Amino acid sequence: EDEMPNPKTDKTPAAPLLDELSLWSHQSEAIKRMRRYLAEFHAGNVEGSALVHMPTGSGKTGVIATIARCLPEVGCTLILAPRIALREQLARDIQSRFFEHLSEKIPLDKLPKKVVEISGDDPIPEIEDYESTILVSTIQKIHNMANNSPDWGELARHISLVIVDEGHYEPAASWSIVLRSFHTPKIIFTATPYRNDLKFFDIDLNHVYSYTFHQALEDGFLRDVEIMPQEPTRDPNRFVSDLLAFYDKKFPEGKGDKPRVIIRCDREDEIRKIAAILKKHKRDYVAIHEGFSDKTKKSKERKTVPDPSKEPATFWIHQFKLMEGIDDN
Repeated sequence: EDEMPNPKTDKTPAAPLLDELSLWSHQSEAIKRMRRYLAEFHAGNVEGSALVHMPTGSGKTGVIATIARCLPEVGCTLILAPRIALREQLARDIQSRFFEHLSEKIPLDKLPKKVVEISGDDPIPEIEDYESTILVSTIQKIHNMANNSPDWGELARHISLVIVDEGHYEPAASWSIVLRSFHTPKIIFTATPYRNDLKFFDIDLNHVYSYTFHQALEDGFLRDVEIMPQEPTRDPNRFVSDLLAFYDKKFPEGKGDKPRVIIRCDREDEIRKIAAILKKHKRDYVAIHEGFSDKTKKSKERKTVPDPSKEPATFWIHQFKLMEGIDDN
């Protein structure tokens, strides 16, 4: 539903860089709605969070990257993800990947702000210019820093915008308390909105932008999902045989690109069983689990999710780390 402009709050500053980005129309609309939210918030007319709902693959990360890096009314931005793999992917996309994949590329040295990833046991980094900094971390990491770091107050004081990606994965009430402690505008992004989004993040329903899967399908930005029922089995050998038979028939050699396959297992030992069978079939795979190590380079096992641009494996086996897929066309 289109909204009439409000002359009292629609005094957003000019954004020349924004005009240079070759964005899709729904991305531009999402950004316009969020700029209106930011203006309303700073005018004292809004206290809650805004919500952006866009299905996976429709350019949600591009909206996040644009808001964080290209809007003159946004200073230091804290971007939060529910998982380490998503944090790493977000940092890559906001730093360069999104802007490099635009139809009309923007030189990276023209982009304002630097991207700083806060990970693992790292302390709060020393930041000379908060206004020109984007911080990317996980909700859990920020929760721990808020409770344990003496420097937390100084960092929190400089945050001008909080963005939460995949907000529906935010399960702990204590995390919600930390997020609400930021007296700044907050934008929640999700591909799958649940009622929990409203509960945890205090969403203002006047500032919700929703681009549905069916609309993205109709507009030609997404392909439809094809469900292929298979006979259930707990036998890993039969499972892999069924999978390879389907894959080889659906995507024969020499006919276009060979798409990636994500296999989800219940446990670490099941990942290794599936990996061993794929190896026997001479298929390229990578096995990912928190209990594995990244230290042995010759091993196909990984603790952290690899960068898809650097990992050529066709079959990606995991337990929880690829719940949102991998960002690779």
